[in-house]
Amino acid sequence: MLGRIDRQMLAAGPEARYDANAKMLLGEKIILAHILAGCVEEFANMDPQVILGYIEGEPEISSVPVEPGMTNSPHIRGISTEDRVPYEQVVFYDIRFYVRNPKVDENVGIVIGIEAQKSFYPGYDLVTRGIYYAARMISSQMGVEFTGENYNQIKKVYSIWICMRVPRKIENTITEFAVKQNNMVGTHGELGRYDLFRCIFVCLSDKMTGQREEVRLHRLLETLFADGISLSERRNILQTEYQITMTEELEGRLNQMCNLGEGLAERWMERGWKEGMEKGMRQGIQQGMQQGMQEGVQQTRTIFRLFMNGEPESMIAEKTGKSEQEIHDILYGSEEA
Repeated sequence: MLGRIDRQMLAAGPEARYDANAKMLLGEKIILAHILAGCVEEFANMDPQVILGYIEGEPEISSVPVEPGMTNSPHIRGISTEDRVPYEQVVFYDIRFYVRNPKVDENVGIVIGIEAQKSFYPGYDLVTRGIYYAARMISSQMGVEFTGENYNQIKKVYSIWICMRVPRKIENTITEFAVKQNNMVGTHGELGRYDLFRCIFVCLSDKMTGQREEVRLHRLLETLFADGISLSERRNILQTEYQITMTEELEGRLNQMCNLGEGLAERWMERGWKEGMEKGMRQGIQQGMQQGMQEGVQQTRTIFRLFMNGEPESMIAEKTGKSEQEIHDILYGSEEA
């Protein structure tokens, strides 16, 4: 029987299906365990198989909302992936779940939120959105984990962003933002628990990273998402390097990523070809058609080159004479295309 997210994937366009499938892959518990081991302080250097025992319940996964009015209901200890505050917009978390803190004897929990981010320059600073998500993960605990009389019960939160298609200068990096104490005048001891949130960005390469310990997490995630890798190669890396058991469902989702990734790549190049064809046809002669096609493909390549060099979409639009929406559609696809 198809689950809700699988039904949505069947009804959605290719970009939405890619996004939903990416979230389902990231939501696999063993993948979450590797993410925790790779960038969460409390789980540093722990065996992912051991970490599995600290993950509570089933991760709550939210996909692209295809069916009108569909929202996620809470399944893990009162947590919902929909976070609603009066007069504010609804925020949907890609993946949200609890873990127990292995560093303390008490049953102290940590709230983890993971976002699969395909656009690194969405028109605003991504780190600002990450901090906002972390802040909402804290404030939403009011009345669930703590009351106004005991703020010491607030659980620490991690907002982890898995970023794809990033500029080459930040590929294979992990960057953390946290609250730190700064004694501006004089010296003061610890005032209490202030380390309540971390915002972490894991930036992947579009190609496979070599087998180096410092980029072990990147190589795992790139095995899931990088282009140009066959299903057998993905399966072999997961099994031999990460000792991940291949279930029928996991293999099926990997196969979908292969097919969807190849389809989107062809679609983006076809979009550049069509732009050139239309320009050439307007010129009305064969030479113009050939020149227009070449210019369209060349411009698409230029757009991707500028993006991979770290240029924001606004600057790429200025340099190529296109609108920011056109640049965004070329980079990430348009459902209307």
